[in-house]
Amino acid sequence: IASIYIAVAMHAVATLLLLTATARRLHDRGRSGLFALILPLAAVVTGIDQARRTEHILGMMPKLSAELAAQSGPQQPGDILGLIARMKPEASGVSWAAIVAGLAMLVLVIELLRAGTPGPNRFGPQP
Repeated sequence: IASIYIAVAMHAVATLLLLTATARRLHDRGRSGLFALILPLAAVVTGIDQARRTEHILGMMPKLSAELAAQSGPQQPGDILGLIARMKPEASGVSWAAIVAGLAMLVLVIELLRAGTPGPNRFGPQP
């Protein structure tokens, strides 16, 4: 149990360091450091969407396993792959929240890769 607390603490420290480094880089670009919050928000939105899809697939498992058990004859590896293929289309669908989160992260990455503003800006002198 103690290792779980240590892992959570390490992740929290790493997240805080990432956010502060991103905010400093955004300040170098003349942008507000609040844009750094795109990172955790996008991760949460994508995680919630993935949890929704996983819950849907887990809900389908009893029905699909009953279908597999009802098949006569020996089961082949292709039978299981067929079940996976039938689960995916029903669980798919456009997740606009995840798409928007991904696009926001892409814009942030592009902004972080661009050169800093020359000279001082509203956040202070050039580093």
